[in-house]
Amino acid sequence: MPPKDELEADSARNPAHSRFFASIRGSNIPSLIALKFLAIISPCQAISHSVISTISTLISKHQTHRNKTMSKIIKPSVLSAVALASLFFSLPTNASVISGIFPEPGIYSIAGQSVATPNPDNGEHVGAGNTNVLTIVQKHYFAALPGPTVAPVDIVMTVSDSGPGITEYLVVENVQNSTGVDWSGYRLELGFGVGAGFVLSTPGDGLDFDDEDNSPIDFAPLPADFVIVTRPSEDVLLASGGTLLDGQFSGTDFIFHLDVPDGITEFTLRQQPILVPEPSTLAMLGLFSLAALRRRR
Repeated sequence: MPPKDELEADSARNPAHSRFFASIRGSNIPSLIALKFLAIISPCQAISHSVISTISTLISKHQTHRNKTMSKIIKPSVLSAVALASLFFSLPTNASVISGIFPEPGIYSIAGQSVATPNPDNGEHVGAGNTNVLTIVQKHYFAALPGPTVAPVDIVMTVSDSGPGITEYLVVENVQNSTGVDWSGYRLELGFGVGAGFVLSTPGDGLDFDDEDNSPIDFAPLPADFVIVTRPSEDVLLASGGTLLDGQFSGTDFIFHLDVPDGITEFTLRQQPILVPEPSTLAMLGLFSLAALRRRR
């Protein structure tokens, strides 16, 4: 059992523990019972609000009715609450896991998708050897009439929140370019909502892409060969430095990792090819640049 000074230090770190510790000070509850309860909760990162409420109610009654008769009633009740808390904190918990994959309608098709989560709550920065795998097979982008604009592809993932923690997934996918124009890169974003209602995830909320230093990222399967991958923010990946020609298949897989936190019910993986500008567009840009230089002179 942790000594009292260690329990007080734990209470300073955890607001929920602190509220309980403050409530027993000045009460008639035997210190042994209080220390037993705190010994149960001190290793935990969080405490059930229902347990806190139950204990606070019992303490309040105990402080109001300090006679021996009420003490005989309250003491067993407190011990019962301690046993309940012990049972609550001994139950196994898992992190949030992806439970469903729902591609939004658009100018593309997907041959298949699957998710396997044999190791929930595996934490961040698992890296190579991650056995949690999200697979998206042959994402086929069509031509967008009147062309050559490619709209974002939004894939909504439903999430089952079964306890505190983060689950990291290896994402494996391949793509087919049938858009009528070559691609010079590929952009991915994590957020919420779809279409015009899409909102980028907030930094620090636990939903993010792993960077290349922690987990493998590969957008360079021949013939795509996007050899440069940057992470402008934790919720954005940008692949560039190569070309996927119109009519080409990416060959082997695009590979990246993402983290799924607890406390959410769904999120969106948004993807969009970056198109190579048409020669006429480049010519127009050149003319505008030349005109701007002449004005400055």
